[in-house]
Amino acid sequence: MQLITSELDATWIEHPDGGADIDVSALCLADEAVSLAHALNMQRPPVIDDSEYRFTPAVPDRVMIVGYPFGRNGGATGVGVWVQGTIASEFHLPIDGLPRFLVDSRTRPGMSGSPVYLNPAGRMYNPVGREGLYSVAPEDTTQLVGIYSGRVSSDSDLGFVWHAKTILEVIDGGVPGSVFS
Repeated sequence: MQLITSELDATWIEHPDGGADIDVSALCLADEAVSLAHALNMQRPPVIDDSEYRFTPAVPDRVMIVGYPFGRNGGATGVGVWVQGTIASEFHLPIDGLPRFLVDSRTRPGMSGSPVYLNPAGRMYNPVGREGLYSVAPEDTTQLVGIYSGRVSSDSDLGFVWHAKTILEVIDGGVPGSVFS
């Protein structure tokens, strides 16, 4: 991993189609850090798209946004604060032509970049590899649906969330970024 020492030394990749208009990032974490995060924050690891669970987020599904409002943690370093919200726009309809949707939640500065989890507890689903069988999602079910990127304005509780698949698109097909393009 390269340390960024100045704006001129910055190295990053951008979305293959949206470029700098799609503001997402990813960090490579050691296995120990990922295991610790799962132990502290959830029973199951987050999942993106073709996961064990096949839930399509919809208005007004409940979501949890895990971040650091005003720089506060959840009682220990690295433990986020869980803020509840609801999906406020049609999940598959782009907002401003970009792969994002709206949530209605009391988020605050310091939460940009936070994972957004769907909680589909009680919903019926068809587990992958078990065609014809259906189960009910348990209470601790979480599915990563996006990354929070900030409120539409300081006067609103509506916030933007980038679709989770956008992260994979950057990781799998990202192109070198350009300085302040």
